[in-house]
Amino acid sequence: MKVTDRTCLALLVGFLVVSGPVFAHHGTAISYDRDNPIELEGTVTEWVWANPHARLFFDVTGADGKVVNWGAETLSPGMFARRGYAQDIFELGDEVRLYMYPSRAGSPIGEIDWRESVFVNGEELLPIE
Repeated sequence: MKVTDRTCLALLVGFLVVSGPVFAHHGTAISYDRDNPIELEGTVTEWVWANPHARLFFDVTGADGKVVNWGAETLSPGMFARRGYAQDIFELGDEVRLYMYPSRAGSPIGEIDWRESVFVNGEELLPIE
């Protein structure tokens, strides 16, 4: 069987098309400051159960009395489910206390540090690894 340049090109293009989704997921180490996790307490304002990562939004009242709405990237719904947690893990109005890696850009967003316990209404969710 003779392999032509056209055949090689077609195989290469086919490989790239099929393998694209494998490389589509992004890392978060660049976006968030993993060297300086912060502890936050607040009230849940929104809980988005969606792929690729569920997102938690909560109001945090600062020492100056100003309220800032924070957004946190969490695990995927599938990862929550495999660890025994359902979509109702957070509900509007829940009081949360958690550690997160803040945005390097200084925005009120980050990624939850699941190696630490997360508290919801005073009850501890075990660290999720």
